[in-house]
Amino acid sequence: PSPLNIFQNVTIHEDKSTSIVPPDFITGQHLEMRAETELQIVVSACPMDIAFTNGPDRKSKKILLETLSKV
Repeated sequence: PSPLNIFQNVTIHEDKSTSIVPPDFITGQHLEMRAETELQIVVSACPMDIAFTNGPDRKSKKILLETLSKV
């Protein structure tokens, strides 16, 4: 399946070309998601150091993943 890039910021230009620009998030912001069914999830902190995927410094960032379960 295709990945869901939550923090990656892609600009689509008038000529339909794309470019990766620095993310629009602030350190400390978070995203909360709820699964409606059982699932398997893979999470990756992108190691990209060529494009602006991880910000203008092009360095990988730490992420925190917390899973909660209703039992």
